[in-house]
Amino acid sequence: MNNKILRATSVLLLFSVLTKISGFIRELVMAYYLGTSFVADSYITATGMIATIFSTITMAVGVAFLPALVKSKTEGKDISILTSNILNIVSLMIFGLSIVVCFFSQGIVQLFAIGFKGQALDTTVLIARIILPAYFLYTWKILSNSYLQGEGIFFYNGATTLAANIIIMGSFALWRGNTYILGLGYVFSLALPAIWGIYLIKRKGFRYTRQIAWREDSNREIFKMAIPVFWGELVVQLNALVDRNFASLLGEGMISSFQYANKLSIFFLTFFVVSIATAAFPTLAEQSVDNGLHSFKRTAAKANNYILLLAVPISAAMAILAKPIIKLVFERGAFDAPATETTALVLAAYSLGIVGQSLSEIPNRQFYALGDSKSAVVCNIIGIITNIMLNLIFIKPLGYIGLALATSVANNIRCAALLYSLHRKIGHIGAKHLLGNLAKMIAASGLMAAIVLILNRSLVLVLPAGNMGILLLLLIDGAVGAGIYFAALKVFKVEELAEAELIVKSYLKKLVGKQTA
Repeated sequence: MNNKILRATSVLLLFSVLTKISGFIRELVMAYYLGTSFVADSYITATGMIATIFSTITMAVGVAFLPALVKSKTEGKDISILTSNILNIVSLMIFGLSIVVCFFSQGIVQLFAIGFKGQALDTTVLIARIILPAYFLYTWKILSNSYLQGEGIFFYNGATTLAANIIIMGSFALWRGNTYILGLGYVFSLALPAIWGIYLIKRKGFRYTRQIAWREDSNREIFKMAIPVFWGELVVQLNALVDRNFASLLGEGMISSFQYANKLSIFFLTFFVVSIATAAFPTLAEQSVDNGLHSFKRTAAKANNYILLLAVPISAAMAILAKPIIKLVFERGAFDAPATETTALVLAAYSLGIVGQSLSEIPNRQFYALGDSKSAVVCNIIGIITNIMLNLIFIKPLGYIGLALATSVANNIRCAALLYSLHRKIGHIGAKHLLGNLAKMIAASGLMAAIVLILNRSLVLVLPAGNMGILLLLLIDGAVGAGIYFAALKVFKVEELAEAELIVKSYLKKLVGKQTA
């Protein structure tokens, strides 16, 4: 059993890395061909609107469907009937709703981007109307993935996401001013995973039936379980909607600048923060039934401190190196120097919320492990309300920088609300040690940032011009900055650093031992 879990985890991690890389490359390709134009804004808004309305429903049902499927299988029931039933109900629901949204798409788009007019509005409506009738296919992908996971097959979701990203990148390359290409490319990115998913589950014994039993007990259980997951996912989507809506008021290219900066910050965090949180979740779920929750709280506290160890210097690095990072990654093709200036300032402002955003991962999972999704949703709603209020306050004096800053402050307040709520629910969560470490890491990052900025004044005089010079600058900054940061933490005697060193040394020792054997 342990080997099976290990193999499944390895497959998931492999495809997780590949899909994140392909998703980031997709943003690079989009930036190259569309830049920060109104077309880029329209594409992001149309696909984001559809995801907010429909993906939240489908993904929530997919999460609730898997345990129901496993239960039915254990009880010896025909899982083809259950699968067909849910597939039919959700597909019809999504298709019917998508047709309604098609008829009212112009008004709905203006709810999602209140500043859109003229070409931007017309292009967004056109892209949305092309995609909407086919979006029920996403239901096939999500339910096929749940079915296959129930059968112990874990490659499908990652592989199809990878394929979908390649198709979407192809549509950007073929675009050349034809909006229909962008919409149809997205439709094909839905169709391929759906067809492949149905093929795979049929090979595993699935037999499709036209049955639609609305009042079946198992269906009620699935939709009942899906409700809290739906609200949790909707909160995440609404937070992005708030920023996108306010950004649409500030002119052409603002939505895409926010998208690129946000994707870049998430890309840096995914491999470190989300990996730690995802690895910790099964242990937290298991320990949540432990008497006194001692192990549960200790595991979470350790994970939080390890996250801080990486999130604080990443935040500082993004703040001081935002412009060279954006210039190296995005500035080519339709993404010009003014776009770099705007996107870099947004990234720098976003960097101030990285610590709060990162530290929210573990408390969120703790609440789900405890079976308390309500508390997590309430804290996330507090974050959204704070974001809206701060957007209204900051947008006039600070413009687009104010919107990014508002998001960062809201992320930190949401994090504080999660930690406070968790403390009230389970008691001591190691906050004193966490805050002590945070102070030490901020001091170490401040020292790192100061020395790197001084170093850069000399480096720009001797390094070659162009992307090669920027790459060398960032590599030198990274090496010097990391050395200063970790040396400072050694002086401050941060115990998590010592533990991390032992883990790395132990791993390297085993690796060397295997190679010499």
